[in-house]
Amino acid sequence: MKKIPSIDETLDNLFDGACINYTAKKLSKNSVLNFELCYENKKFFYSLYATKKSLTAKKELSDKFDLSIKCNAIDWINIAAGRMNPLISIVTGKLKYKGDVKLIKAVFENDINSDRPWRKFKDKIAEYEFKNKRKWKKPKKVVAICGAPGGRKGCTFLIMNHLLNGMKEAKAEVEKIILSEYKIKSCTGCFRCWFVTNGRCVINDDMKRLNKKILNADLIVYAFPLYVGGVPGLLKNFIDRSIQNNYPFFIQGISHVRHPRRMIKERFTVVLSGSGYPELNNFDPVVKHFDDMQENRHSPVLEYLLLPQIVSCFGNPLMYPLLLEKLECLKIAGKQLIERGRVERRILKVISRTISKKYTDTWIYYTNNFMQELVDKKAKEY
Repeated sequence: MKKIPSIDETLDNLFDGACINYTAKKLSKNSVLNFELCYENKKFFYSLYATKKSLTAKKELSDKFDLSIKCNAIDWINIAAGRMNPLISIVTGKLKYKGDVKLIKAVFENDINSDRPWRKFKDKIAEYEFKNKRKWKKPKKVVAICGAPGGRKGCTFLIMNHLLNGMKEAKAEVEKIILSEYKIKSCTGCFRCWFVTNGRCVINDDMKRLNKKILNADLIVYAFPLYVGGVPGLLKNFIDRSIQNNYPFFIQGISHVRHPRRMIKERFTVVLSGSGYPELNNFDPVVKHFDDMQENRHSPVLEYLLLPQIVSCFGNPLMYPLLLEKLECLKIAGKQLIERGRVERRILKVISRTISKKYTDTWIYYTNNFMQELVDKKAKEY
């Protein structure tokens, strides 16, 4: 069971980290810094020996020092983190010192231009991530992932095929991955792919070969039914396991900090999802999820192809004309995505079209009759 670090361990880690990250560029001479810190009636003593080459910590006070600091341990942690100004702490009496107070900055200020190994993982924000800066190139390789538990039997697979047929007409190479046909275990959170195996997941299952297909794709289509406002579990496992494709380090992103990629490639995403509900806003959690997720993956979403009521379109005879119209527009959307990198607004409107509110009660009546027929039929089968 995970334990809360003790104050002793935290302070040890703090001073050890200062020694590891020490650069000494602003140190004019060899210096000794003493620290007398307190926390809940306990005292902790440290001395730092700073030279031009290194910083060494000892858990004792030195008889000779250039700077002596006394303060609360939590206050010093906040000062070290940059959350508390040391000069203000001196003025307010939270930090007491004796000697050359400028040594705090000389010893503890980080050098943002240091040559630590992680500095090479930059992966800057690319122009293709912005619609208004993007120069569209037709993607050659499309990988479509069907995340429906029903696999080839469900309506997700059918609507995905109509989209892919349009992409094939635009001369794109298309490969389908039906997740229900593969064995993909859930991520265990061991992070060995980050810290030990250099991007290789240690779980032995089908994810290894599927991941290679993803990395080679120019465009990835995620097709899935809406499950409790999100994605089905098997698709979530697939997504989580893709953490191996990023480094553990942090870099600036478009709207938030993210991880650099192991493979630098211009790659895009299309989200295709169907729901039984009539309201389009049921997809809001999925849209937010994919917006954030694909920014983290440096793989922006080109379009959201969202189909409310698609389940009843297959079962309710009154919805049949709309079903045919939606399927035809999905094929057109597939072609436009390959050729233009976007879908015309009029096509998106048809794909996402739903009944007006004044007809909702009628739709509920006929759809529930259909659901009752299924209940009765399944009861006899089982």
